Amino acid sequence: MKTSESLVLIFPTWWFGFPAILKGWFDRVWAPVHAYDHASDFGPIKQGLDNLKEMKVVTTLGSSW
Repeated sequence: MKTSESLVLIFPTWWFGFPAILKGWFDRVWAPVHAYDHASDFGPIKQGLDNLKEMKVVTTLGSSW
């Protein structure tokens, strides 16, 4: 993940939120030390994914008739 330049997420929206498995992935991957880190002097957050240049999200919402 640290060497990725692009991130593409494709998922359905369930009850106005992420599916549970995607929520778990966000909680583990987009966590302090991996995606960002807190400054020791309580200053600005430090970016952790330096190579990430773009992020695209495709999602769906609704149900069939």
